[in-house]
This record gives sequence, structure tokens and C-alpha cells, in this order.
Amino acid sequence: MRKYVVTSASSLSSSETAGMSCVHLIYRVGNGGMLQRAQTNISSRKSLMGIYDSGGFGSAEAEKLSKDIMLELSKRNYNGVLLDFSPNGSDVLKVQRLCELLIRKNITVFMPYELSSLSNEAKIIVPMSVSGGSLKEMLESVTERIPPQRLCVEIRRSCNDFTMPSYDTDGKQINSEQLQKIMSDHSPIPYFSEVLGCKYFTYRINGESHFILFDDFDTAVYKLRLASSLNLFAAFIIYSEWGHVSKQIVS
Repeated sequence: MRKYVVTSASSLSSSETAGMSCVHLIYRVGNGGMLQRAQTNISSRKSLMGIYDSGGFGSAEAEKLSKDIMLELSKRNYNGVLLDFSPNGSDVLKVQRLCELLIRKNITVFMPYELSSLSNEAKIIVPMSVSGGSLKEMLESVTERIPPQRLCVEIRRSCNDFTMPSYDTDGKQINSEQLQKIMSDHSPIPYFSEVLGCKYFTYRINGESHFILFDDFDTAVYKLRLASSLNLFAAFIIYSEWGHVSKQIVS
């Protein structure tokens, strides 16, 4: 299974990307539908080209954009392209056309799960997290529609605080600093849930019971092993969430 670290222009220097396969999310569709690249000197060897929409996709032409992408792929020797788009209306068909044009040229295309209906050949990325039910069963159910050789997972560093009893499936998102303060103030004992694929603990404050679900290095490694056991195509680690430990996770 392939492993990629998703980086932005401000995330990493060339020395920090050494030895890692990355998705360089440094391209955007800007004004006039033009493909634009952030100024950076990071290596693109063994990596993917990552493109997001900064508001210009609506005026883009799929044929011209595909040619610009092909040129950049060839120039920098990328192994494929991730289209990190959230299109609306007629732009959905434009993304579908762009994907078709790239795949026709034997380019490996990756897209978010929300766009999975647009292509029968693109690699599809699904977030690897659940707050209820079974993580493994969720992935197995997705593979009933999308074959494992096309399915990829996104491993995020999630942390959610649920006030009990909770009827909210997402809870309240908290950052790593808030998590550390809670753990310092309450000294809880975290447990690992193999079913959810994350760690959890409970604490009380102001007469209320709270339930925390969170990810760390151990849960990221567990999720990678689970994805690999299901013969999925690739896994993506978000550098902005995992920081320097990203390299250890994918090693």
C-alpha cells in the first residue's frame, strides 16, 4: 500500500520531505481558471501533484486545464494528481470531464469520496474515522461499491469532546493543546478501541460527564495496518495535523 504525506507550500522544506512520498498541495485553480503554483523548491520525486480550487474553477475550461496539468506532471515527474475540489452545479460535470481527460492519458487521478460518482477509474479517498459503529465494517461496506484497488484512506488527527449523554455524532472538536490541558487537569486513563480505531477516556467537569475520542501515533499506525490488511491502494497523512511525526507514521 502506498503512503503519502499531504503538504502545503508552507508545511515543509526540501530537507524535511527527504525520503517521503508527498502530495504537494501547492497548486490552485485561480482567477480566469488558470493553474497556479506556489513558489517552493521541494522535490516532486515519488510524489503527487495536489490541486485545490481558490475560486477560479468556475471559469476554467476542462480541456485547457488538463493540458496545463499534463505539462506540469511531465515537467516535474509527478506520479499522479489529486483533485481536491468541492464543485457545485455545472462545475461537477467539468470536474468529471477533467478527470476523464487525465485518465485517458494514463494519469492516476485521486478524488474525495464525495466525488466518487464522477468516475469508475479514479482513486477515491475516504476519511478513516468513525464515532460510532465499526471502522473496519465501514471500510468493508465502502469496498462493496468501490474496489480495494481504487480505494484510499485519509488518516486525520481527530479529537472530539462529547458531553454525555450525547446525541451529536461529531461532538466538539478540540485541538492538541486543549487535549493536553484536559489530560493534565484530570489525569484520565486512555483506552484503545479496536472497533473505533482510536483512543478514548472520560472526565467530569462542572457536574457534567465528558467522553473524549482522539487519535495519536499509535492509532495512526493501527489504521495504516488495517487499510493495508484490506489491500487498499493508498493512505494519506495530513502533515498540518500530524507535524514531524508524519515521517515516523509512514516509515
